[in-house]
Amino acid sequence: MVLYEAFASLWVIIKISFFINFKTPLVLLAWYNNFFITMEKKNGKERSKFNT
Repeated sequence: MVLYEAFASLWVIIKISFFINFKTPLVLLAWYNNFFITMEKKNGKERSKFNT
């Protein structure tokens, strides 16, 4: 139960930080999406090179 209490307090901190900096997580999500899209494109190009 101690682990559950620690997780609950961590979740409360996360929720508070989300309410304070609501735009920051969205910016991070957008950055992660762009990063993974570019990585997928690079991997796709490398795969096409290997396939030919």
